[in-house]
Amino acid sequence: MSSTLTITPIEQLADAVECDVLYPGSSEYDLARRLWNADIDRRPAAIVRVRNGEDVSAALRWSTAHGYPITVRSGGHNLAGTAAMDGAVQIDTRLINDIEIDQDAGLIRVGGGCNWGQVDRACEGTGLVVPAGVVSHTGVAGLTLGGGFGYLARQHGATVDHLESVEVVVADGSILDVSAASHPDLVGRLAMEGKLTRESTSEQQAAGLDRLTDGEIKAFDWYNAIYRKKFGFPFVICARENQKDAILDAFPVRL
Repeated sequence: MSSTLTITPIEQLADAVECDVLYPGSSEYDLARRLWNADIDRRPAAIVRVRNGEDVSAALRWSTAHGYPITVRSGGHNLAGTAAMDGAVQIDTRLINDIEIDQDAGLIRVGGGCNWGQVDRACEGTGLVVPAGVVSHTGVAGLTLGGGFGYLARQHGATVDHLESVEVVVADGSILDVSAASHPDLVGRLAMEGKLTRESTSEQQAAGLDRLTDGEIKAFDWYNAIYRKKFGFPFVICARENQKDAILDAFPVRL
């Protein structure tokens, strides 16, 4: 008697995308589903490790067509663990992590899966920096749409204030290059979500920009110095060039 191998619908997802898909029981699954908040222990039905906007679009279209809920993971730093849901398809953007720096234009193009530590390291030695949060392992995408309030915000505003353009995969799977020139209403709404979140702590909009695949953020031409404070960990200070001497005097011990 011959036996027939039954393939469940979720296993067919791997045939619909051109990137890796992790399922429960695979060797990398448990590490991939882990979030920053260790109290969150959720088991997605599949984790799609997308590498570009086309992968995101394919995963989104397939999941929608087959009735699976969708979550999107960038840094996975949200306290409530919104990047993961039991039984959902998780679109994991962490492999979309290229960073391109245009020093002449003062622009940094950042993959939607990057965290701020990766951006800071890429900017070292360039004289450029972007206003960000206070933790290096926060995702760029979620923090930007969440407003992006950090050490530099009082003088130079939030991260979202410097958002120039984004590549976004919208709900129907279309891929849009969004900027003030191409989609002024949409880029305005993306920016407004961040500003509303920044101004009202009751609103939580961190997940939306995790769907982006790339973004351009205006950077500043600052002197970037790294020192070790008395607590023994690296501390990043970003200041204008004419403030360099004062910074050196305040934190004389270099890494």
